Amino acid sequence: MANEGASETGPTTPLAALHEDRGAKFTSFAGWQMPLQFTSILDEHEAVRERVGVFDVSHMGNLEVPDTQAEELASALGADVTELAAERARYTLVLEDEGTILDDVIVFHRGDRFHVVPNAGRNEVVGNRLEDQGCGVADLTRDRCILALQGPEVHETLEEATGLEHPGRFRLTELPEQEGFVSGTGYTGEEGVEFVVDPEHAKALWSDLVDAGADPAGLGARDTLRLEKGFPLAGNEFDPPVTPVEAQMLWAIDLEHDFVGRSEVVTRREAGPERLLTGVKLQEKGIPRRDCPVLQDGDRVGRISSGTMSPSLGVGIGLAYLEPEVAEEGTEIAVEVRERELSALIEEAPFL
Repeated sequence: MANEGASETGPTTPLAALHEDRGAKFTSFAGWQMPLQFTSILDEHEAVRERVGVFDVSHMGNLEVPDTQAEELASALGADVTELAAERARYTLVLEDEGTILDDVIVFHRGDRFHVVPNAGRNEVVGNRLEDQGCGVADLTRDRCILALQGPEVHETLEEATGLEHPGRFRLTELPEQEGFVSGTGYTGEEGVEFVVDPEHAKALWSDLVDAGADPAGLGARDTLRLEKGFPLAGNEFDPPVTPVEAQMLWAIDLEHDFVGRSEVVTRREAGPERLLTGVKLQEKGIPRRDCPVLQDGDRVGRISSGTMSPSLGVGIGLAYLEPEVAEEGTEIAVEVRERELSALIEEAPFL
């Protein structure tokens, strides 16, 4: 199925016309044209932290693998999904042969099948990895939409718009009378749900959620929200390639089961990392951005992988890959922003 509103600079989601009607500003992201903001990033960030907002994240991938291939799927993932109960979900990693992170994904067990959600533009490479391990993969990326309802008022908004109850964190509920499900997942740090539905249902659902009080929100607020919680972003925190040891994400994999890249991760863990991902908070006015150098006593000790101005805290924050001896809570450093050295401290994420 071709996406509606495809442009010369990349496809849009099937909800593009609805976003345009609300005055959305679009931006290029992972080969897609996506809403950056509807009103302002600050307003949308505040809506999610204090009330409820809704995101169209239909640029994310959608892959399906039969439940009968649980062992093959587990061999491609850092999590042993053979132990994942039906109607449950798991966040985990897909690794390269050398143990570096190919992508982070969420896996949903729908009883007769597994639904795997890779990051935008990664459905093909992740699908190839699953097929390499013997999985039969159906790529439904262009036939599904994902809407994320996030914020402290999610329960009331969900019930008013759909009549459904929150399924519980990392649990899912199949939607009645249609192909799709709702899950207790999201990437903002707030309580929320995500819907995986077909495009026609997604259009009506988006309108119902907005009518029930959810503020439309774009990728700008999604980025500030995830950074305040220290959540990694594929393409930033995983590029250049790193293992779960450097990314401090060993918690997302099960080393007790065999999977692609496992032995290399174990070796790296035993040898120790050459750099570590950690949080950085500026102590003076400024905004750290990707690739800004991190300095200690004038020497470069790492770089920023993601950075922003935290709307909730009113200070510049970021994630950075640093030399291990520097990546300790409270260490004084500097971040070079536009040729200015701004004082900063190492602060372990989440910042909120």
